[in-house]
Amino acid sequence: EGDRMVARARERNKVLAVGHNYRTFPGNVILKELLPQLGPLHRVLWQWLENRPESYYDRDIWRCTWRHAGGGVLINQTSHDLDLLCWLCGRPTEVSAMIGNRGHSHEVEDTAIANIRFASGALANVQLSTVGHRLNHRQFVGERGTILFQDEINANVQIPQIFRLGLYDRPVSEVIRDGIAITAQPQLDWRDVDCANVTSPNPAAQLRRRVPRRRRTHQQWRQHAGYPGTHQRHHPVRGAQEGGGSAGGARRVRCADGGVDRWRCASGQDRPKMNVISRSHNHR
Repeated sequence: EGDRMVARARERNKVLAVGHNYRTFPGNVILKELLPQLGPLHRVLWQWLENRPESYYDRDIWRCTWRHAGGGVLINQTSHDLDLLCWLCGRPTEVSAMIGNRGHSHEVEDTAIANIRFASGALANVQLSTVGHRLNHRQFVGERGTILFQDEINANVQIPQIFRLGLYDRPVSEVIRDGIAITAQPQLDWRDVDCANVTSPNPAAQLRRRVPRRRRTHQQWRQHAGYPGTHQRHHPVRGAQEGGGSAGGARRVRCADGGVDRWRCASGQDRPKMNVISRSHNHR
């Protein structure tokens, strides 16, 4: 089915995309920016947990059978998390995993546990389940520090309750090499990470920059807006005609219906102001 969708999109010259929009969440944007501060990544603990009742699965057959759903928590709930893992940690090269149904009567899995090795050498343990209390917990440990990311209010969190960056006083490999005590430890400098004011990237805008668009002429923009007398140019703020003649003339009047400013065209037809006309001069 996927191959047919790709082929049809190419045939029709259309954009086909997978909507992994969690990459645009403020917490994930900052997490991506902070990870290089940890140096080479050693290990990751990733948990996505959110209890789902039987009624959640009973109401829609596509949620609960292999034939209709193709999978459970891995496909239905946490495909975004798997995408985030690859986006943050790189390409996985080795995976060992177990799935099971621990609390529901439907066919598909409600729990998945996986160990992953990435191309960088980093190791991850991933725990995904719709059995148990709500929790989004992530821990990243690298050569120079660690990141803690956690939320118990929303498993699909945009801004986590707990977001902390801890940097070591020196690389952990140096502590291992030079330490003489039985439990030599790097010293951590913790700080809270604030991402409340982060502006998420706009993938739609980025897509528009990549996809060529047919630009309308000034005349086409006026026709698109439904403005009469399209051979004339009117300024939407001044309400004055910029071109000669009056066939398409328009003036701004105060109407009796609530005192709302409206445009009255030469034809006598009233229409609300349309700001789109003000943009038409920039789309010639």
